[in-house]
Amino acid sequence: MCFYLNRYLGLQEHIALMAGLTLYIALSEGLAVVTEIERDRTLKIGIGAFIFLWMLAWTLLNTLYVLG
Repeated sequence: MCFYLNRYLGLQEHIALMAGLTLYIALSEGLAVVTEIERDRTLKIGIGAFIFLWMLAWTLLNTLYVLG
């Protein structure tokens, strides 16, 4: 999502970053409501995996875009 917002819609990187973080918080809140787990716990459970996968995907897509 961040890659497409940045490349095709022309948004700056920090705006795309904020969109990604907003998506993460929204999904965490939704998970907390659906599973009835504490909201703080849902933020802590997936933050490491989310950040790693988000950075990996954005870097990979940017690299493929530049090379392609």
